[in-house]
Amino acid sequence: MHVNAGEDQMIDKAINDSAFSTLSAGQTRKLSVRVVEQVGPNMKHHPGDVDCQILIKIKNKVAEERQSEASSSRSDWTRYDLNVNGNVYRNLTKRKLFLLVIRALIKHGVTPSAIGEFFPDSKFVSVSGDCDPSEFHKKAKKLRTPSGGSYDLNRYYTGADEIFAVDGKTYAVSNQWSRKRLPALNDIITKYPEAKVSYAPSISESEESRE
Repeated sequence: MHVNAGEDQMIDKAINDSAFSTLSAGQTRKLSVRVVEQVGPNMKHHPGDVDCQILIKIKNKVAEERQSEASSSRSDWTRYDLNVNGNVYRNLTKRKLFLLVIRALIKHGVTPSAIGEFFPDSKFVSVSGDCDPSEFHKKAKKLRTPSGGSYDLNRYYTGADEIFAVDGKTYAVSNQWSRKRLPALNDIITKYPEAKVSYAPSISESEESRE
């Protein structure tokens, strides 16, 4: 989970290129870019152009993923009630639901890497050390995305009660979640029933009064 061609697809061809040499293991695990089959011939004749093409594809794919997330969640205002081992959290936004479920699983002992199997790497940012929010921001600003830019930390939960430290690293969870991620959330909850996590759409006061 440590921080992503189609989403969640592995690179079709292995590329040993200096443009990727500085990426962390977490950033390269599921790099979201489909490298065109013509890379081989292009590399032979236009190596400089290939570097640009790859970076452009990465940037375009990141933009597409963000637009997809925004489009799929734009008209969905569903609220949720979450139950974690008997503790109920009511009327949660979707983004808050994902944060609390992930934190509950982490608290139960599920590793970040295990959680990362269910979501794109872009949903998480990690830095070394057990950091408070201020230190986390300083370190995270030095990180680079697969496309070479900096992380927009406004798109992550970075409050004192939101980041979490595990095994010498501090993590922040994205606050950009759409309903298309709910099946993956259901899958990870199902995989760890001993964590006693469940959720359901909230019942509004008006609905309660009619029952």
